[in-house]
Amino acid sequence: MPERRARRPRRPGFLEPGEADLLVGGPDPAELVQAAHATAEALVQHGRGGDDAVTARLVALADEHGIDEVALLWSARPADSLPGALWRLYALRAGIRRDSELMARAFEAGRHRAPVHEAVAGVADPPGPAEVRALADAVLAGAFSGELDVALERAAAFCRVVSTGWALLADDVVPGDGVVREGGPAVSPGADGAARTDGADGADGAASVDVRAGDGASPGAGPPAAGDDLAATLTRRAADLLRTGTQLEAAARRWRAGTLH
Repeated sequence: MPERRARRPRRPGFLEPGEADLLVGGPDPAELVQAAHATAEALVQHGRGGDDAVTARLVALADEHGIDEVALLWSARPADSLPGALWRLYALRAGIRRDSELMARAFEAGRHRAPVHEAVAGVADPPGPAEVRALADAVLAGAFSGELDVALERAAAFCRVVSTGWALLADDVVPGDGVVREGGPAVSPGADGAARTDGADGADGAASVDVRAGDGASPGAGPPAAGDDLAATLTRRAADLLRTGTQLEAAARRWRAGTLH
């Protein structure tokens, strides 16, 4: 067989100045960072006007534009920055609204083990799906119309109570069955590996609630890997929410110190 000639590397082509000017690149990372911080500060300042209608629009920002749009703007910023902290508040609200039944179940399970955090969170008693959704709205509204550090601490306390609940529910999973049966509606894995609560709302007597958040909309939630059992999923969610709670507490301290920007 004839030997193949080694290919000589081709020299890069050169563009004329006019051609180079026509090329459109990606956004400048520095400009994205500046936009994230500028918009976060503008929203917080805008909400300080005390107008209930303005506060309601700010709370519903992700509902109107989509949580993905908020994520594009703020989610890349660190947790100890103003846009990073606001992103976690919006994302937590989105996760609560999507998984309110399971969040309420976990809050109920964890509140007696974390009474101080329960008091700080301020969820109405008994804590059902409607109550945890109301808490999410109140916390986010307070971030704009009240004191931001108080809102961050309430959100952090909620995360800690729910994290405790996830851990307790994981401990109560029946080995070999994958169902939590200790009080209240059972929490069991669905056919696709997602967790579900069994109640009396569905046509077949079961109300299925997916705990996955593959779109990244909920801090502390993530899609269970194939073959994951329910206990592992709940344990992972507990760890994720605990980390989010810790981040929100740190952000609250920075806000009081005047260093959350």
